[in-house]
Amino acid sequence: MRILLGAHRWRRWAWVALPLALFTGSVLLFLAPGAADDSGGRLWQTRTGDIVYAAATSADGALIVLGSRDSTAYALDRSAARLWTYPTTNAVNAVAVSPDGAYVAVGSADGTLTLLSRAGRVLWKRPTGAAVSAVALSTGATRVVYGAGSTALSNGNLTLHLLDHVGRSVGMATLSGSPRAVAITPDGRRIAVGADDDSVTLFDGTGKQLWQQGGGDVVDGVAISRDGARVAAGSEDHHVYLYNGAGNDLWTFAAGGPVRAVAMSGVGVGARVAAAVADGTIDLLDGTGRPVWRDATGHAAYAVALSADGRVLVLGLDTGAAQAVDIGAALAGAEAGQRALDRRLAAGAAAALAVLVVYALYVRANPRRRAVAARRIARLRHGGALLWRARASYALLSPIFLLLLLFNYYPSVSGLYHALTEWNGVTSSFVGLTNFQTMVRDPYLTVGIVNLLIILVAGVVKTIVFPLLVAELIFHLRARRAQYWVRTAFVIPTIVPVIATILVWRFIYDPNLGLANQVLRGVGLSGWTHSWLGEPGWALGSVIFIGFPWIAALPFLVLYAGLIGIPGELLEAATVDGAGVPRRIWSLHLPLLLGQVKLLLILIVIAGVQDFSAIYILTQGGPTNSTYVPALDLFQNATSGNLGYASAIGVALFVVIMGVTILQLRLVRGAATDYSA
Repeated sequence: MRILLGAHRWRRWAWVALPLALFTGSVLLFLAPGAADDSGGRLWQTRTGDIVYAAATSADGALIVLGSRDSTAYALDRSAARLWTYPTTNAVNAVAVSPDGAYVAVGSADGTLTLLSRAGRVLWKRPTGAAVSAVALSTGATRVVYGAGSTALSNGNLTLHLLDHVGRSVGMATLSGSPRAVAITPDGRRIAVGADDDSVTLFDGTGKQLWQQGGGDVVDGVAISRDGARVAAGSEDHHVYLYNGAGNDLWTFAAGGPVRAVAMSGVGVGARVAAAVADGTIDLLDGTGRPVWRDATGHAAYAVALSADGRVLVLGLDTGAAQAVDIGAALAGAEAGQRALDRRLAAGAAAALAVLVVYALYVRANPRRRAVAARRIARLRHGGALLWRARASYALLSPIFLLLLLFNYYPSVSGLYHALTEWNGVTSSFVGLTNFQTMVRDPYLTVGIVNLLIILVAGVVKTIVFPLLVAELIFHLRARRAQYWVRTAFVIPTIVPVIATILVWRFIYDPNLGLANQVLRGVGLSGWTHSWLGEPGWALGSVIFIGFPWIAALPFLVLYAGLIGIPGELLEAATVDGAGVPRRIWSLHLPLLLGQVKLLLILIVIAGVQDFSAIYILTQGGPTNSTYVPALDLFQNATSGNLGYASAIGVALFVVIMGVTILQLRLVRGAATDYSA
């Protein structure tokens, strides 16, 4: 008998253990980071002394030149070994390398254009009269084209200068705006110029204008294909434009920020366009404008260059860093990551199916479970019959359900999934819990959590204490008409947009003209004046103080409604018993308002964790991260293309909100009071 009972228990636990093992194995398989290379195809990274304003490469990628704000041009080989440096007396705004790699042009803010040999020897130097803003070279430097950062106001005539290989002028082209970028075909027959009057202009090799197109903002970058049949332009209006040789618009790509530079490789529909965006992303587009790869650097990108074969991409950042990326390896890595993800999803689906099959067999083998399952199936059938009878009503409601699924639930599920990936909005690779590990080491997030706790504590005072005081004052007014008008006076300000309130307070905090400092100076307290939003010790407190005296309509009305919902018999009984106003508030009002307080506490946590509008408008997290909060970190990572990490932060905030809400529901009990005597 014992053996039979033991066998029965063993079989029973086996039915439980087997699905559990399958489920656990599938979860571990899903969360394990992939073995694919996570370097993103990066070949190397080097550093200059300041912002990298310009980057250029030879056609074969063997010679790379960087121009930095540290007044130096750096020449590197394909392995990032430094070949030579060329110092100037001001920032290097523009560099160019001839397609054959034999010549290098350096344009600096000191108004000097220099042509150097591949070995870094100065061949000639030419004063330009203004800061050189753009330069380009044809093969063999048969054409040296440059533009200076002059303005129409000061010169009356803006020109693009054409020189030969010895620095002699061979022509000029009239421009409609100050040149910001220039590109030339290897044979020197086509020249593209981007200017600050929002124009993109194509010239022939003699400086004759062929066509001009207008953009939506300053054109900071241009590139041209080897055959001159494609011209790409990057604009501060957050777009990349591609034109054909006749100036017709082929496509437009919306970037995540102002486009600082563009580069092009290949010809025709096989061309690729790289764009350096101010939000820190590098977008690689195919000949149809479709993004094929994106890298989120986390720092503003100022320069980008592509080798002629499109295999090597070089970018320059505002940190002084420059990176080279093997595009083939980067694309292969993204594809491998996607394949690995597909395999994990297939394995997870197979494990889930196996769990369902095992559970079905278990139910079939157990009469008791079979009966329970039969009852559940009967209830489902009954519910289905009810749904079918009301099918017309549900059909009318189906668009609402569809919109809820599409815009509410799908983004939430997508965020949960992408928190486990490295996702840039175009491609994703599975990384398991890596994003959450990064969060633990993120110094910005640590500072943000401390600031968030301060904001939440202050939020309790602002959202409960002050509105409760006003609600009590109005509740104790004897005249009903007075109650009505005072209550209305506190609710009317809700029609003012929140953004308007924030902007008003920004003016109040202005260190020069703001009301706060003006009042202090007027009463002789000039020593107490501050740059309220510009000093780390005062910035967070100033943001919290916004909205004083903090009588928001929603908490005020919630608490006031709770007060008027208290039965009059209880108030009369307390008065008869000799309880004064303070005693009634403490012993009667507050216990009976715990339900409203619980609701407001939940709303405080949700709003405090999610909202960063005032901080973004007033300080953007500064000064020195003194007002940084996790929601702002999420926003900045999302807008810089680091969407996987942003999703992980969002999941963490969701867990915090849910945990605190459950804790509040457990600890703060609403009053389930029996009012009967």
